[in-house]
Amino acid sequence: MYDDTGNEIRVQTIVDNTKQVQIIPDNLYKGKKYTVSIEGRFVKNAEDVYNEKYIFDFKTKTNAPKVVNTIPENGVNNIGINPTILVYLFETTKQMI
Repeated sequence: MYDDTGNEIRVQTIVDNTKQVQIIPDNLYKGKKYTVSIEGRFVKNAEDVYNEKYIFDFKTKTNAPKVVNTIPENGVNNIGINPTILVYLFETTKQMI
């Protein structure tokens, strides 16, 4: 995971039994854009094909630790944000495979 100045942010990544990938950074800071990149072996697109890489951007509205979930089984166009932290994030600004 990277911030908008290109600094790498250490994160904990969990792939659970619901096929969600959880990205857990230490802290996110207000008004910054963050880019998350997930290796393709974790993420399938809507056609059930593994992507080489799954990338999306989001921007924070406040300072706080966050959990960002992806929902790969619903395809590359469906990013899920944990509802308990939705208030802290703007919607996804860019997605690529």
